Amino acid sequence: AKMAKSSSGFSLSDLKSPTEMNDFETSVATDQIEALDINAYYNTPQDMALGETSTLNQRLMQVETQPDHTSSLYPVSQMLLVKHSLRCKTCDHNLSKPEYNPSSIKFKIQLSAYYHIPELRIKSIPTLKIGQEFRLEMTLQNPTPYALHVTIFDLSESSDESAAIKVPQLVMGLAPKDDTADLDIDKNFQSQFNDDNNFISFRKGNKLGFYINVCPLKTGECRFRIGMKHDFVNTVIQSTREGPNDRQSQISWITHKIWINLGDVCD
Repeated sequence: AKMAKSSSGFSLSDLKSPTEMNDFETSVATDQIEALDINAYYNTPQDMALGETSTLNQRLMQVETQPDHTSSLYPVSQMLLVKHSLRCKTCDHNLSKPEYNPSSIKFKIQLSAYYHIPELRIKSIPTLKIGQEFRLEMTLQNPTPYALHVTIFDLSESSDESAAIKVPQLVMGLAPKDDTADLDIDKNFQSQFNDDNNFISFRKGNKLGFYINVCPLKTGECRFRIGMKHDFVNTVIQSTREGPNDRQSQISWITHKIWINLGDVCD
């Protein structure tokens, strides 16, 4: 603080309150308001550079000046964003741990569910009609570098659900994710996994498509529930029998409950 005072030649004792300032004028309300020039907003010339004109949000962030040009904008302070670690509340294992280098965006440990749970999506939805059965095509994608085995089963109840479904009674194998593989090359995945063409629509790399037979039972939203069970390879759990630095892979099965809403049903 002393260095700042000596370098600037200014001290806190030099500050004065508004009542001590002789030339201080208080603000007075007035009815005389400058008219708004609408032409500046609607009748702009065609050669106007939009990149040099400030937006409404930029002007509201600096209410004191409200500059019209971006060259007159001042830097706005932002909250500091830092990388942080995340631990499991049950087992206290690290779920997310970034690198120590602040300029690196990589993680030493990244166990988010997005990187380990198969991605299930609806590919297309036809027109829904009561009592008319159709085949709903869905896709599965493997985000892990390990081969996965996925099973889809029915969880719907006749009293609550608005559609009757029939899911394939088979175990669908998903190839591991390979960023270096060329997906345009046909590797004949169907013969490798021995797919049933009645339920498997396509297979490409670590992604496949399959069918679910759906029959809407009543008007309103077509909703039903399915279950998805897949294996999970955990390489972070340490072995207690071996040394503390040795790790082993542990395979476990995870089950998910999925609610699907296909939209309104036509009469």
